[in-house]
Amino acid sequence: MIRIILGPALFAKDSPFKVLGDRFNRFFFAHVTLIGVYPVCKVLFIALLILLQYELFHFGADFTLKFEWLKNKPK
Repeated sequence: MIRIILGPALFAKDSPFKVLGDRFNRFFFAHVTLIGVYPVCKVLFIALLILLQYELFHFGADFTLKFEWLKNKPK
C-alpha cells in the first residue's frame, strides 16, 4: 500500500528514506504480529484453566480443602 501511495522511489537503494521505510516496516510487522498472537495466547490460556480444572476433578482431586493427609501422619 505504501508503494502504491508513495511510489517506488522510497524503496530504491540510494533513497534517503529507505532506512525510515525499513524501520516502519519492522514496526508495522511487530505490531501486526502482536495483534495476531495475543488473541491466540488468550484463548489457549483460558482453555488451559478450564481443562486443568476438568482434569483435576476427573482424576479425583480433593477440592474440599480439608487436607486429611496432613492430619494423618504415618507413625
